[in-house]
Amino acid sequence: MPDLRIATAFPGRGAVIASAIMVAATFLVDGASLAAEGIGGAETVVNEVKGSLAPDKVVAVLQGDEVYRDEGVRTAPDSSAKLVLRDNTVVTVGASTYVKLDRFVYAGEGQRGAIALNLVKGALVFATGNAEKHSYQITTPTAALGVRGTIFRVEATASKSRVVLIEGAVHVCMRSAVNRRCVDLDHPGEEATVTTTQVAVTTSPAASPASPATGSGPNPSKADPAVSPAPSHAPSPSPSPGPGAAGPPGNGGGATGGIRGGK
Repeated sequence: MPDLRIATAFPGRGAVIASAIMVAATFLVDGASLAAEGIGGAETVVNEVKGSLAPDKVVAVLQGDEVYRDEGVRTAPDSSAKLVLRDNTVVTVGASTYVKLDRFVYAGEGQRGAIALNLVKGALVFATGNAEKHSYQITTPTAALGVRGTIFRVEATASKSRVVLIEGAVHVCMRSAVNRRCVDLDHPGEEATVTTTQVAVTTSPAASPASPATGSGPNPSKADPAVSPAPSHAPSPSPSPGPGAAGPPGNGGGATGGIRGGK
């Protein structure tokens, strides 16, 4: 609130000053979101994709729109989005997925930064950009992934995460700091399952098609010896290039510039 003493001491100028202060305050409140940091854009959007920088500011994400640090991106069923970040990281977000763009500090190609995503639920394919590889971290409700220059697919629910390596290497850990255990995936096709109580490699290229690797044979599981492997299941088909790769073309929203819907 403006100081009423100004209006009392200077009836004419005080009113002008008070009005200017109130206008400036309104601008700062309404324009606070203008300080949101753009960190990339939506290269492709299929069907319904929404973004939010605040719980009460949920707007459509259209093809060509910018995306922002701290923004949550949510896809509807039969929907997907391909996000390309400033460091050339590519995040392909699958259907019925919610991912939070938590941090983005990019110091330049090959330089250490801090680029973090939180996959709350659903599926995505992550391909690292040109920042130093230890800059990247992906979290889910049960897992924390350290990226080593890679492409991988992650699926997450509240109780379990599944990580499938497509290329490169990834360090997969339980998210809980209590009795945390980790595994390394460094062969394409290797798969890890992470719950609140265990992490284990469940598939590897050396395993027979009907039986996942369980710590025996020519290429045993690299899971922590104290961790029991997850129950056997038939391995999934080879990962596709990314969720939502097939389907109707993007909605063609076009580049909008600025913050969507006046966020």
